Amino acid sequence: AGVWSDLTPNPKDHEIAAGFEKYAEHGCDVIVAVGGGSVIDAAKGVAILAANGGDILDYEGVDKAHMPIPPLVVVPSTSGTGADVSQFCIVTDTTRNTKITILGRALVPDITVIDPRLLTTMPEWLNAATGLDALTHGIEAFVSLGHNQLTDHHALRAVQMVTDNLVQTIERPDDMSARVLMAQAALEAGLAFTNAILGAAHAMSHQVGGLLDLPHGVINGILLP
Repeated sequence: AGVWSDLTPNPKDHEIAAGFEKYAEHGCDVIVAVGGGSVIDAAKGVAILAANGGDILDYEGVDKAHMPIPPLVVVPSTSGTGADVSQFCIVTDTTRNTKITILGRALVPDITVIDPRLLTTMPEWLNAATGLDALTHGIEAFVSLGHNQLTDHHALRAVQMVTDNLVQTIERPDDMSARVLMAQAALEAGLAFTNAILGAAHAMSHQVGGLLDLPHGVINGILLP
């Protein structure tokens, strides 16, 4: 077993390559990711390389990774990205300064452990930013052409929970009831968008984030209106 933490927000292609080297060096066969969306996306990227080899940028698009990935357990420490239940992996291509999307059902983690107490470890700006990400997920999933009754249910619940609880968690960081509901909002927004897909705000935010390496949730909050 080994621990790898040499990662920055908006995971970069070379960071995922380094993570895979660490995975192979230690002879690992399971990945446990503890952190926010960047950590979970990086873990998915390492898992893709562990099973399929090559360069992570080779897998841009839908179902490009054909071999099953190693078991993946994730423990989200933010309340917004939905990466812990999604079929997406977002990676920054540092040559083109853009974000690529890797999409496939195999990328949904095998086990997600949600502990709202971890959310109190976030700085408040990150709490706000990831909450805006969850809000954007809910709204975009609801208006998506790929929506259905099930995704609508989760999307609307997520929007309501963020509306009711995000400010509360900022003003009273130790309010665990609000933290629980924000964790649930992130989960339900993730379930909605991974099935209904997202929209224009995310399409633009990924390009801005890839170019300027800015916090994803902050960009969404600016673009969503």
